[in-house]
Amino acid sequence: IIILDEAHHAISGNTSAIVRSLPRHKVVIGFTATPDASEQHQLQTTLPTRIHEMSLAEAVDMGLLAPVAPVGVSTGIPVKGNDLLNERGEFIEERINFLAISPKRNELILKAAEILTKEGIGTIISCIAGREAWQARHLAEQLQARGIRAAAVHTHVTGKQRQNLYEQFEAGELDALTFVGVLGEGWDSE
Repeated sequence: IIILDEAHHAISGNTSAIVRSLPRHKVVIGFTATPDASEQHQLQTTLPTRIHEMSLAEAVDMGLLAPVAPVGVSTGIPVKGNDLLNERGEFIEERINFLAISPKRNELILKAAEILTKEGIGTIISCIAGREAWQARHLAEQLQARGIRAAAVHTHVTGKQRQNLYEQFEAGELDALTFVGVLGEGWDSE
């Protein structure tokens, strides 16, 4: 039996090739909260049988997930074009990096974070990848300069450091976390 955590990564690339190369008698069980990571590459193409399914609303109702209140901030900066997404439906970093360095956009994000943290709401800010996690680091530094206890989480932060930051956030010792990629999966927060 082979068990895949974050099985949506089996949709393409090396993991998909490995799963497809296994003998038919091998049992592969995948766990994921995002089985349809993109419409073009649904998990069922690699792991065709669903054993169990639960909606996010059901998981929140059962107390398995904390309710999330996403906040979108309209910046007025146009983002359009057919060449912004890769074959998995994900943004191509090089094509949207201009958003990460936009002073207007970043100021709007900072103001929204200030409002939320002053209300006692732990704030998690998804940032644009690239330039050594520049946006995540920049926003965390700017929040700190405004008196908000913030930290950046990205691939250059070790696993042990990340865990420490998560614990500080959970304990209310950090008001905000900015992140690139690594916080989007594999972390459970109360």
